[in-house]
Amino acid sequence: MLHSWPDGASVGGMRIGLFGGSFDPIHHGHLLHAQDALDLAQLDRIAFVPAAQAPLKSNGAPGANAADRLKMIELAIAAQPAFAVLGDEIERGGVSYTIDTVRRLKARWPDDQLFWIIGADQVAQLDQWRDIDELLSLATFLCLRRPGFNAEIPASIPTDAIQWISARQLELSSTEIRERAASGASVDFFLPPAVADYMTTKQLYCR
Repeated sequence: MLHSWPDGASVGGMRIGLFGGSFDPIHHGHLLHAQDALDLAQLDRIAFVPAAQAPLKSNGAPGANAADRLKMIELAIAAQPAFAVLGDEIERGGVSYTIDTVRRLKARWPDDQLFWIIGADQVAQLDQWRDIDELLSLATFLCLRRPGFNAEIPASIPTDAIQWISARQLELSSTEIRERAASGASVDFFLPPAVADYMTTKQLYCR
């Protein structure tokens, strides 16, 4: 399921960035990273890929269900035609591995070049990802470089399998937003107004 792209699919020969995560909720930090990836890596489109199951929250703040997370992404990206949200992992349910998603998308868009967007802190564990050799043959990792953070690439991962970009950094986290919402504090300026309004209307993250 692909939302927000009028044609419903790629026309071929595109550079498509895939941005996975729980997005619980999506915020301005996510959006800036996506825009930087689009611009700096010269991508044609960015697809947000929300996970079916958000991880358990150690702080006890409740998380949003899959349908609400999907809707918040749609609201957040409505003004950027190069952004879309893919509901594949939510439709499949359960835990999805990156390789499963990339296989399906490569089969759907065989003529496009796929980039999986990750943070610098994920690089050191890439050799532990499921079927990493096949994954590297299907997609390039686009890594968001963090100032002052030196990521160590595992010896088994070819250096040319990773493309680095210096994305802007915002001190924002979904965890903080959930905590603020749970305590009744304002979340204005943390995320797009349409997302904040949706959270209020649906009473998301309230204890």
